[in-house]
Amino acid sequence: MSVNDASLDEIQTAIRDLSRSGRIREAEALLDDIDDSGMKPSIVSYNRIMNSYAINGDVQRSLLLLDRMLEREIAPNTVTYATICKVLSVNGHVTLIHDLIKELRRNNVELNLYFFATLISACGRCEPPDQVTAEQAFDDLVKAGLKPQPVKRVLSKVLGAARASELVYQAQLRR
Repeated sequence: MSVNDASLDEIQTAIRDLSRSGRIREAEALLDDIDDSGMKPSIVSYNRIMNSYAINGDVQRSLLLLDRMLEREIAPNTVTYATICKVLSVNGHVTLIHDLIKELRRNNVELNLYFFATLISACGRCEPPDQVTAEQAFDDLVKAGLKPQPVKRVLSKVLGAARASELVYQAQLRR
């Protein structure tokens, strides 16, 4: 597809389709073409490509794309940061996710369930699993007023089913 012959919407649709079909490098090449043409791609296009890299566990490419967004003065949104947490989680980077969450809190970014779930999931990918951080993340989730039930499965993988059930039950009693 030639950027000169297509509208920005058509190109971004192509980026979506390529990202969904696993043709990430082709999608990123279209993003390059948009940038080179002087048009400004949407954050959605960046997030789609970043998510495809995250699914494949490619931390480096995801972070490079985030850097590129920032260089082009495209402000990351909650989806962008959640996607970064996702790729970090797949690779068990507990400390990096924890630090990102702290930074987002300092900047008054509203954290949703997904941020806490990715941190808990990353805890389960460590060897041995980081049970202390997983319980702290769960506690933070509850303190943030989020429903605990949706993370029960991932929490079970880190703490065991009995402990996860106990924590979820106690949290529900406090609500």
